[in-house]
Amino acid sequence: MSEEEDRTKRFVRGLKPEIRSKLFSFQLQIYNQTVEKALEVKRDMQENQDTRAKELPSAKRPGILIYQVWII
Repeated sequence: MSEEEDRTKRFVRGLKPEIRSKLFSFQLQIYNQTVEKALEVKRDMQENQDTRAKELPSAKRPGILIYQVWII
């Protein structure tokens, strides 16, 4: 295994699992290409998350709890 391939594999192992799993299908062996592809995957995931957040009504967004308090 070349130093480039070893460096690339170490980089991939350090990624978040959801990004790492998307990179496996590309079988990248060149470090710079792997970094670029990982950044592309991360951007796509963020865009998808942003799109989903905009499509959900604010009261139905996951993780948001709204309290209504009446003061008399």
